[in-house]
Amino acid sequence: MDHRDEAELSRKAYRALAAIIGSPPKHLIASFRLWHYPLAGPQSSWAFFREGIHDPLGSGALVRTAVWDRDRDLERLHLGGRLRSWLDPSVVTTETPLEASRLTEFIKEAGRLKLPANRVVRPYPTAAPSEFGLEGFDSEHRDGRRPNLHVEWNQDPPLQLEAVSHWAARVRAWVQAPVPRAHSDDST
Repeated sequence: MDHRDEAELSRKAYRALAAIIGSPPKHLIASFRLWHYPLAGPQSSWAFFREGIHDPLGSGALVRTAVWDRDRDLERLHLGGRLRSWLDPSVVTTETPLEASRLTEFIKEAGRLKLPANRVVRPYPTAAPSEFGLEGFDSEHRDGRRPNLHVEWNQDPPLQLEAVSHWAARVRAWVQAPVPRAHSDDST
């Protein structure tokens, strides 16, 4: 098996996981995206959409979830030899309505999170994705599709990112619950 095939499959999958923030549902705007890319197991991405300021329908909120069964795809690739065009990543995407008031609470909390201006390690390019991440967008998506915040961390985040990490874990726990609840007592 050629490692270039594995790299190409991964590139396609991570591109698909990141792209779920694009093309918001009608009358909704992109708010933020979280992801969890563990070393083994499913790779997951959640895009959160909420009603715009001038939403005549009061459309509420929803989460678009994309999950890549990375381990299964890599196993298929190893067993099947060369990557073929039909071997695209097995990314499954779903959309689930959310309680808009709870999402608004999380967004307000995020607005109060502090990011250290001079203590984060200088960025460096890497081909390996970080395990956890957050992208945030302005309130009316005025700057196009580029996030105005992009933060990544691994299992043990630096002390300066612990508040962001805990906030993201609470949001993930909320949307991963069998039925997204209005309030979560879980502080994971």
